[in-house]
Amino acid sequence: GEMIRDIGHAYHHVFDERGIHVQMDVPSEPVVVSADRNRLVRVFRNLADNVARYTPHEGNVIFRVEPGPETIRICYQNPAEGLTASDLPYLFERFYRGEKSRSRQHGGAGIGLAIVKELIEAHQGTVDAELQEDHLYICVELPRKSHQKDGRPAV
Repeated sequence: GEMIRDIGHAYHHVFDERGIHVQMDVPSEPVVVSADRNRLVRVFRNLADNVARYTPHEGNVIFRVEPGPETIRICYQNPAEGLTASDLPYLFERFYRGEKSRSRQHGGAGIGLAIVKELIEAHQGTVDAELQEDHLYICVELPRKSHQKDGRPAV
C-alpha cells in the first residue's frame, strides 16, 4: 500500500496538470510480499505512467490494493478511451499500442506493459487486463509468500 501511495504521489503533478482525479483504495496496514522492491517499483511506475498517458483530461482513475490470504491484487483503473476488447490479448506484447490514431500523440514505445508482464511473471505472479463499462482494469496478482521449488520459503 505504501509503495502504491508513494508512486501515486510521485505522479501527482502530472495528474494535477491534466485535471485527473485519483482515488486510492489502499489498506492502511502493511501488506507484505516476498519480492524485489526495485522491480516492483518499476512495475507500478510503468502502470502509473500508462494511466497518466492514456487518461483523458479531467478523467478519474483508481489505484486499488486488495490483500487476500495467499495473494495480493493491485488494480489500476482508468477510462478505456479508444481501446476495444480486441486489443486486450495484445496489450502486454512488446511494441503494441492500442488506439493507433492517437498513439503518436501519447508517446512511448509500447514496451511498458510488456515489461510489467515480464517482471510480474518473474515473481510468480500474473497480470491481466479487462474492459468493463468503458474502463480499463489492469490488475497484478502476487503471491503473499514465495517458495522455492523444494517448498522452502524464498529469501
